[in-house]
Amino acid sequence: MRLSSSAPWALQASCYWLAALAGQALASPVAISSPEISSPEPAGLLARDNDVLRVMPLGASITAGYKSSDGNGYRENLYKFLVNEKQWSKVEMVGSVRNKTSTMYKQDPDLARNEGHSGDRIDEIQARVDDLSKFNPNLILINLGTNDATQHYDTRHAGNRTEDLVRSLLGKFKSNNPIVVLSTLVFNNNTDIGPINKQYREVQKRLAAEGLHVQLAEMEDKLKGRDADPTRPVEEEYDVQSDGTHPTDKGYEKMAEAWKAPIGDAVKWWMGKTLSTSSNKKSPTSSTETVSKTVERTSSNPPEQTIVQTSGATSQYFHESVRYWVHLFMPNA
Repeated sequence: MRLSSSAPWALQASCYWLAALAGQALASPVAISSPEISSPEPAGLLARDNDVLRVMPLGASITAGYKSSDGNGYRENLYKFLVNEKQWSKVEMVGSVRNKTSTMYKQDPDLARNEGHSGDRIDEIQARVDDLSKFNPNLILINLGTNDATQHYDTRHAGNRTEDLVRSLLGKFKSNNPIVVLSTLVFNNNTDIGPINKQYREVQKRLAAEGLHVQLAEMEDKLKGRDADPTRPVEEEYDVQSDGTHPTDKGYEKMAEAWKAPIGDAVKWWMGKTLSTSSNKKSPTSSTETVSKTVERTSSNPPEQTIVQTSGATSQYFHESVRYWVHLFMPNA
C-alpha cells in the first residue's frame, strides 16, 4: 500500500526513522554511485536459480540402497516423484557414488549418483564435505547415524556432530541457498536408535529457529509392518532384512514415501514450489522471514514510503543503488 498524507503519523514517522537508519538524508536527494551492498540473504528468500533441482542423498549403506533388489534403495521412487511433479525444468541426482549394477545406472549412469558410503559414521561423512563442492546440490537428504549406533560410537553427541555436519553443508553450498532434509533413523534392534532420533529432532528445531532451511523427515516407525512384538524377530515386525538394519524393498518404498511430505513443505517454503505433498503448515523459519520495504526518492519531491511486503522480522530498504538490511523486532501476526 502507498502511504499518503492521510496515513497515520506513527507509521510515516517509523518509515522516516528506518530510512534514516539506512543512512539516507530525508531532506534532499542523495547521489550514490557505490555498488550494491548487502548482508547475506536472510532465510525465507528464494534461491536465485531454483529451476534445476540438484538432489544429493547423503548417508551410508541405506542411502546407497544396500540389499535392495534393484540397487536403488529409496532413490528411484523418490526421483520419479520429483520429476512427475513437473516443478523444475530438470531434476538431477548428484554425488560421487554410483552402483553400476543398479537399474538407475543402467538407465543413465548419472541417475545413480548419490553420497551413500557404506559403513560411514557421522564423523566420516563430515570428513568428506570438502570433496562435495563440485556437485553443488540445492536439496540435501541426510539419513546418517545408524553406524554410529551399531558401533556405539559417541552416540551421546550424535546430534551435536550431525548439527556440525548440517552447518558445514549449508556453509559449503551457501550460494545455492540449499535445503537440508534430515531424517530420523529407521528402527532396528539397537537401543541407541531412539535416543539418537530424539537428538535429531532437537537439532532440526534448533537450526530452523535460527532461520536455516532445515526440515525433518520422520523415519523411526515408518517401516513398521504391524504392532511391534519384542518377542519376535525385528524383521518380522518391520520391513527390514534379517540383519535387523537394512530395509527390504518394501521398506525402501516406505522410506521414499516418508521423504515426500517434508520435501513438499520444504520446497514450498524455501523454493516457492508447490508439490502434491505440500501442506498448509507454517514455515518453521517464518519468524525470520522478510519484511521488504522500499524508500523511494526523487529530485523534486519528498520521500515516498511504499510497503511492499509484510511477513516477518527483517526489513529490506532500497535507495538508489544501495541495499540495506535493517533488523526489526516485529513479532508475526
